[in-house]
Order: sequence, then structure tokens, then C-alpha cells
Amino acid sequence: MAFTNLIFFFVFFPCCLAGYYVIEAVSRKWKFLERARVRDIFLLAASIAFYVWAGLDNIFFILGYILLVFVAGWLVYMRDVTRSHRFWIVISLFTLVAILFIYKYTGFVYEIFTRGEAQFSITAPLGLSFITFSAISYLVDVYRKDAEAGNILDVALYLTFFPKVSSGPIQLWKDFKPQIERKNPDLERAVNCVNRIIIGMSKKLILADTFGSVVSDI
Repeated sequence: MAFTNLIFFFVFFPCCLAGYYVIEAVSRKWKFLERARVRDIFLLAASIAFYVWAGLDNIFFILGYILLVFVAGWLVYMRDVTRSHRFWIVISLFTLVAILFIYKYTGFVYEIFTRGEAQFSITAPLGLSFITFSAISYLVDVYRKDAEAGNILDVALYLTFFPKVSSGPIQLWKDFKPQIERKNPDLERAVNCVNRIIIGMSKKLILADTFGSVVSDI
């Protein structure tokens, strides 16, 4: 689902925004909802739905990937800075890069060594590069003790958060974690952010698309 898609802009995103702040308002009255992290669960569900929109097969990949990164993070975090500690970070990073290589470059390498066109194709899941670099950031920040390892919900939300999963930016785990721990979201800041999104969307549809069609004709 592209961010310029009308369904995303007029249905999905407004529903996510409204749902988040409704849950926030209700959580202030019933504190057990805040302790249960219903807001984060809602965002994760929305992010998974966004990811599945690109293809149902992607759900199996992303769930397995989340579990892999979560386990790797705790293996790194639960050990002191010793040889075994460095062993787990090296193995984890190698595994993540290997997954990216298999999906992105297997066909390219095959064509180089065989000098022929690959007879197979591997479709890379949505945003695989951004997810991989986010996962690397998570493991490196945990390894350096810049931030604590998150639970399974933290990791899942960090990797799949729909505003950045398909086209970035690659936000560091140590910067993302404080945001999901924030108790009282700033409504005024959210309104300013929505205004910026609307202005950017207008520039894209009114200016960029118009200029793009002229350049294409030339």
C-alpha cells in the first residue's frame, strides 16, 4: 500500500490516528489498558495489516523474522562483554545479512557465474532492506548497551511500524524505544505532524506529479 494511495490516505491512516488517540483517552480512565499496552498492540496490528496488504505470503516471513531478531537480541543482551557475547552478535549480524543477500542478490550472482539468465526468481518481502538495517541497529544498540533489549512486542512494533517499513527512514532502536515508552503522547505535536503530511501530500500530487508528466512527455 503506497502512502499516496487514496485508501491509505483517507481510510487507513485516519483510522489508525483516531484509534490510537481513542485508546489513549480510554487508557487514562482505565489504567489496566495502559499496563496491557493496548496502544502498542493496536499500532502493531495496524502495521501487520499494512504489511499484509502488499501480499499475504509476507506475513509468514515477517513473523519468523521478528522471532529471529527477538531471540538474537536477548542472546546478545543476556551476556557480558566476553567472547561468547561477541560470538552471538557476529552470528546474528551474519544471519541477517545472509537473508538479505539470498532474497536480493541470488539471481544476480547466479547470472554472473553462469553467464546466463537466471531461470528462477525470488520475490523479496516488502521493505526487506529497511527491515534488515533496522534489525542490525537493534542488535548493535543492544550490544553496545545504548539501549536495553525489548520484549517481543517492542521488537515487532519496531520492525513493522508502518510509516517506515516500506521506504524508511532507518530509525535507530535507541531513538525508537523512548517513544514507545512515552506515557502521554503530545496531541499538539501530532496535529503539527498531520499538517506537515498534508502539505507534503499536496506537493506530491499537485506539483511533483504535474512536473513529472511534463518531463515524461519530453
